[in-house]
Amino acid sequence: MQGKYTTSKEPPKKRSNEVLTKDVETHCFEWIQSDRNQNYESGLVLLKNKKNIEFNDLHFPNRSRYKPTLSEVLDELKIEKLYRSRQSQFESCLKHNNSDFYRTKPKPEYLIVEREPKHFTILNKVSLNYTTGEVSTRNHITDSFKQSNHRKIKALDKFCSFYQPLYENYSVSLFFVTLTSYDKYAKQNIQQFVDAMKVRFKSTGLTLLGYLWTLEVSHDNHPHYHLCIATNRLKKTRRKLPDALKFESLWGARTKTEFVKYNVKHYLSKYFAKDNYRIQKHRSYGISKNLLLPI
Repeated sequence: MQGKYTTSKEPPKKRSNEVLTKDVETHCFEWIQSDRNQNYESGLVLLKNKKNIEFNDLHFPNRSRYKPTLSEVLDELKIEKLYRSRQSQFESCLKHNNSDFYRTKPKPEYLIVEREPKHFTILNKVSLNYTTGEVSTRNHITDSFKQSNHRKIKALDKFCSFYQPLYENYSVSLFFVTLTSYDKYAKQNIQQFVDAMKVRFKSTGLTLLGYLWTLEVSHDNHPHYHLCIATNRLKKTRRKLPDALKFESLWGARTKTEFVKYNVKHYLSKYFAKDNYRIQKHRSYGISKNLLLPI
């Protein structure tokens, strides 16, 4: 039975005066097995979440403070996951009815950086060469990082193929934004930031057509976001950045916004496939649900 990653392609139609200069192949993948990476936990790194520590110090001043180990943090997350699975059906009712039994809980004070993929997957790859007619079979090994990068690149291609022609026709303006210090000074997560940005744009008259973001963790364990924004074409005689696109007060840390020049894919591709590090329980990329045309 063909698996989830099965791809099919019709053989190319050769014209009478056409000469194929390279082999054309199609591939079919069949799932064989998935194994957990034995080095996964040894590659985990703890980062202090400064904003959550300040929140807990303010709302829970009498709590005991200590520096937990990685194994203790992982055990606490497993216990919390089990507790939520049993209590989540009641928490929403207690919260919205102002019950005395509902209490604000301390926020997690550590981010867990994944330096190793969690799973390895073995696939059976069957290749058909249309030029020679040969069929070859071999094992193809992938992992959770490669699968995530594949989905990110598909989202990147979707965004760039939609807005690059509009940008070349001077129909839209594209901006590249860097949001730094997520673990230290950021006031909110990326989705809350995008929602606040939409409200700001609406109040200032800018129209947000679409966005694409990725989470990058540098080799010195510094998590930050890269964001690309598409808006209606700004009719400015000078390429001066509007105040609505200065996000320091909104994000809570240093940000950088610049106009995209020439090719949007050139700006984004190096960040979407640059680093394989991940943060546990955090999405590594996001794209707007609808990519809108300029008005």
